[in-house]
Amino acid sequence: MINKHFRNIKKDNNTIVDNNSLRIVILGCITIVVALISMSILSMIITSNAVLNKLKTSDLQNMARSISVFVEGKIDKALDISVLLANDPTVVEWIQKEEQSRLEGEIVQVKMAELVNDFEYDVCFLTSAVTNHYWSYSSVDKEFVLLDTVTQTDSSDMWFFETLKMKKKYDINIDHNKELNDTYVWINTLVGDINQPLAVSGVGMNLSKVINQLIEDEEENEINNDILLVDGEGQIYLSKKPEYLEKSLTEYLPGNLVQEILRTNNLESKFDIADYETPQGEYFDIAYKKIKNTDWNLIVQIPRADSLGFLKAIIINTIISCILIILIIVLLFYFISNKIANPYKRALLLNEELEEKVKERTKELVEKNNRIKDSIEYAKMIQQTILPSSYDMGKCLKEYFIIYEPRDIVGGDFYWLKSHSKGYLVIVGDCTGHGVPGALMATAVNAMLNHVVDGICNDNPAVILYELDRLLKQSFKMNHNEKFISDGVDLGIIYIEEHKVIFSGANISVFVVDGNKIDEIKGNNCTIDYISEQQDKVFENYEIAYKQGVTLYMVTDGLIEQPGGEKGYPFGRRRFTNLIEAASKLEMDIQSSYILNTIKEYADEQIIRDDLTLLGFRL
Repeated sequence: MINKHFRNIKKDNNTIVDNNSLRIVILGCITIVVALISMSILSMIITSNAVLNKLKTSDLQNMARSISVFVEGKIDKALDISVLLANDPTVVEWIQKEEQSRLEGEIVQVKMAELVNDFEYDVCFLTSAVTNHYWSYSSVDKEFVLLDTVTQTDSSDMWFFETLKMKKKYDINIDHNKELNDTYVWINTLVGDINQPLAVSGVGMNLSKVINQLIEDEEENEINNDILLVDGEGQIYLSKKPEYLEKSLTEYLPGNLVQEILRTNNLESKFDIADYETPQGEYFDIAYKKIKNTDWNLIVQIPRADSLGFLKAIIINTIISCILIILIIVLLFYFISNKIANPYKRALLLNEELEEKVKERTKELVEKNNRIKDSIEYAKMIQQTILPSSYDMGKCLKEYFIIYEPRDIVGGDFYWLKSHSKGYLVIVGDCTGHGVPGALMATAVNAMLNHVVDGICNDNPAVILYELDRLLKQSFKMNHNEKFISDGVDLGIIYIEEHKVIFSGANISVFVVDGNKIDEIKGNNCTIDYISEQQDKVFENYEIAYKQGVTLYMVTDGLIEQPGGEKGYPFGRRRFTNLIEAASKLEMDIQSSYILNTIKEYADEQIIRDDLTLLGFRL
């Protein structure tokens, strides 16, 4: 009756909590959601405007200015070098002597070659107003040659005669070569008095290479902008986008913006800034100015979506933050409303405290179980260290495979290998039991094997079995006054040296496969154990004819005795003999998976009853 009454009170209280707290929670949530959404929208607008303003007043200016400084710096350097060449006394004297002085001609040749080779210009030229000879040194031919004799009757030579009349020291021309699809800067400098010049000298520089170098650098830095080089008529000659080349700027930019760009006389380092929207609804921010001493324009544009791209991450983070804040506030409101609307809360928590104690006890049991499991896993690591490594196995056995699957995390089966100057021993063992007891026994036997092989005998399997049996009795000190214990170890030992194979076993056989012939050599029908009253056992050696290509297999009883099939019978020696006969025709690295899959298919839904170990190797 009391428990029934208590449950009724709890049910009534839950109704009270729901009716009273629901209104508070809903009202509070609506208020907070509206406030957070309003705050988020406002902060996004403010942030977007601030970023856009910084882009136009600072970031885009700096980006464009760095590009302009790079391009105009190259041109200014070419101009300085051209003026130095024009003012060189040797050049002036050589021209005055009508290019007849061989020594001065060689000096001029060296100077022009240095300008091209050292400063990576495409061409350096010198055209005499005395002889009308056009001398040139190019980066392609690497030769100082008389390229032409200019005449006023040739329209292609009129640039020279017009330059002589320009009445200023230098002139800069940017010209697009359609045949080469490249844009060049030509620096034409008057030699001597600008009113009566002796010659025109200067350098030619491939401006396309300069701009393309900038484009490659920015692509490596993943800067998503475009650099445009536009002539005085709005024709595009350089761009990251191949479809823009040799097209009019009016095809891609609004007409009024193109007119502003072409009319600009801005020669300062600061760029003019503008923006425009494409028919597809994309916004671009653009910076433009005249290249100094030319009528060409340098334009840098960047998609606004890239400039404001990081705002997407801010929006996502803001949404996540809003959701988390709403959840926290909902929980807080619900907790407060519970405390106010439900005076019986403390009584109702009693049952929850009892459940919490049950959870704590369960957690303790899980932790203890995990500690035990961790200890066994560590034991597995220790057991793995006493097994020979694949490197050690591979040094002695050129072709081999191992199936080693303990029933539990650790097991009583093991394999063992040791070599010395004359030969090597290969051993497969099966200690009584599995799991932790079997693993402890396997570790002890492993240590005893090392003692026997290192200190007593390392080339006679029968003697090794006898000494191991004696040492096992001596170590565990069993006698007739103590409780009978039948624990022990089954062992198979193969000793191999040059052209000799010897086998001896205690309850373990060796299967010898030679072509289509298969023989089982059984070991002695006794085990190595602790029982001291049993008479000394006799172990026999069996010599196996050494023949290349013969395959030897040693297996523990877990694999042969594994139940399965329709009636749950053991796998058996006959099936195992047929299995290894079929497997021996395969490559060694395939045999292990073939044999193991066959065993597991036979076992089907039967659990693995014992540790599984099989060692096969080819002579």
